[in-house]
Amino acid sequence: MNEEELTPVEGHEEDEKDTASDEELSGTDISAEETEQPVSEPEKADIPVKKYKPRRYRAPLIIAACIFAATILFFCGWKCFFDTDIKGCWRLEIQLPDSDKKIEYNFTFEDDNVMRYQTGGYAAIGRYYLDSKSDRDTITFFLTNGQNYPLSAEFDYQFSGNVFTGRTLSLTDRSGFFFAPDGADADESTVESKKKITDSVKENNTTYYIWNLKTPAQEKYDYYTPDEEFKEDKELTGTWVYKSGEAGYDYTFTFNSDGTFEQRNHESEIHGVYRLSDGKCKVGFYSLSNQYMEGDLSYSFKDGKLVLGNHEFTRTDDKYAYKSNNPVK
Repeated sequence: MNEEELTPVEGHEEDEKDTASDEELSGTDISAEETEQPVSEPEKADIPVKKYKPRRYRAPLIIAACIFAATILFFCGWKCFFDTDIKGCWRLEIQLPDSDKKIEYNFTFEDDNVMRYQTGGYAAIGRYYLDSKSDRDTITFFLTNGQNYPLSAEFDYQFSGNVFTGRTLSLTDRSGFFFAPDGADADESTVESKKKITDSVKENNTTYYIWNLKTPAQEKYDYYTPDEEFKEDKELTGTWVYKSGEAGYDYTFTFNSDGTFEQRNHESEIHGVYRLSDGKCKVGFYSLSNQYMEGDLSYSFKDGKLVLGNHEFTRTDDKYAYKSNNPVK
């Protein structure tokens, strides 16, 4: 082989380079290269620029939200520090002088002016009314059943405290609901005892006593623990209602399987214990005067009904079945 055959032909080298460059370009994404090319100034000017303006309705929404939040904060603050709503359960706790004994009274003010006055295992149910007389606010109780307590009583009242420290309802006893004023009770030792367990105010040579009730509180009933050997009568267990018709008022008895009972009518509510023996049901409970009361009632069954004492009861699932004939609640 001669040298001429081995010597590359002039111009072929460039052809090979051109061929290689063409081959390289054949695998390249031309569209991508085009997008990467800088846009000339005239082309940029042709592209519309979208300008964002603040929407006008955002400001009213923000204002409305702030007003709503301020209203909620004001309401919560008022409820915490300036609430004058009397509804709920209030407790009066009295530490008797020269004694370790405490007496607790619960006052529960409900809707429709219904109130409950409770201690021990007994609650008297009645009405309450709020009023304003000259410069003082008054509350009047009307209890339908009080056991040696007056059927009505009047107090001045005012609130203090807050939800964090506990609210206080101060009742100035102007009718001798708990204890008679000094004018009706000249016993000096008794007067001194009263002063130890309550605040007082003197007007026209008469001392009126102020009872400070605390809330939040919850009604609780005291009664003897049922007998450990209590034997249940399953036929008796449950709730029974006595329908008196027009001559009187309905009421219910609920006998629980643990030896406790509940008796309800329009004027009172009793929580206590019961025992069964020889066809008799002996019930026991603490009265409003904190005395333990007991009584025997004969009981039997006739045609699916309970004959308790002299009254005939019908079984019911509603402890408050007496309400259908209830003038108070």
